[in-house]
Parts: sequence; C-alpha cells; structure tokens
Amino acid sequence: MNRMYLNLGVIIFLLITCNFINAQTTYTASENDSKVVIEGTSNIHDWEMNVESLKSTLVLNNNAETIKAVNFEVPVESMKSGKSKMDKNTYKALKEDKYEKIVFSSSTIEETDNKFYATGKLTIAGVTKDVRIPFNFSKQNNQLALNLDYEINMLDYKVEPPTALFGTITTGENVNVIINLIFK
Repeated sequence: MNRMYLNLGVIIFLLITCNFINAQTTYTASENDSKVVIEGTSNIHDWEMNVESLKSTLVLNNNAETIKAVNFEVPVESMKSGKSKMDKNTYKALKEDKYEKIVFSSSTIEETDNKFYATGKLTIAGVTKDVRIPFNFSKQNNQLALNLDYEINMLDYKVEPPTALFGTITTGENVNVIINLIFK
C-alpha cells in the first residue's frame, strides 16, 4: 500500500514538473501598434501597399527567454495601396477569390549571434513553400517587438506580377515585405 502511494506521488510530481518545463505564454500582436508594408517596383514608379488587418501570435516559454513559435496571417483584401485599380489587380494576381489569406507558420526558431531565424511554411495564393526568415526580436517596456525585412519573388508562388493599361505598366517580380509587430 505504501509503495502504491509512493508511485502515485512520483507520477504527480513528474506531471507537475513536465507542465512547468513545457509552460509557455502566447502573445498577440497589436493591430494598432503593428505595421506591415509591401514594397515593389514597376516600369513607371515604385509602389507600396499597407496591410490594414493582420493576426499574429508569438509563443514564448514562461520565463520569456526563448521563442517557441511565430505565426502570421494577413487577409489579402486588407492590403491597400490607396489606388483601387491597383488593389483589384493585386487581389486578382493573388487569387483572392480562392485564397483569402497569406499565412506563415513556424516550425522552428533559431537564435544565432543575436539574430533570429523562423523556419516554417509560407503560403501565398495557395502555394506553400518552406522558408527561413531572419528577424530581430526585442523586449522593451512590457512590449515585445518583432521586426523583419524579407524579399519574396512572386513567381516562386505562381503569382504573375500584376499589369495595367493593357500591359504597358508592369510590376517587378520581387516584393519587399517590411514587418514591425508589437506584442502585448
């Protein structure tokens, strides 16, 4: 009988210890304080689109020392240039009618020499690619900040660069994504 209580005590201790070791906290990005900009080029002039809506989470271990995961989601229609025709061309190129969101989900996070790398899956226009995205991470005044500047070739995701005026205006195939997220 005493052996049974001892075994039960050991099992309870192990369960509590495992829960403590695996404890983590999920933070959500503030839409008001975060900013995402997509920059591109064309044969006429450079352009940019601002993301008006996003959903992002950052998972840290409970002592907030190790990043466990980063996830990011942008509704395609939340990308705005200030020019409705350009927006419509972008949504069409990204096949928004079938694929409403651009999504990144990390599988691993590495830290090397104060630089972080999120390895995971990036899905654009229904095409998913394995990527390794470098980013910066900082903690200030009870806020967590994640910043990155990442180039994407649209052709890698089977996205034809948008055109206008019967093809006389063409966009470059590379876009630069600048992400500044504030987690609270």
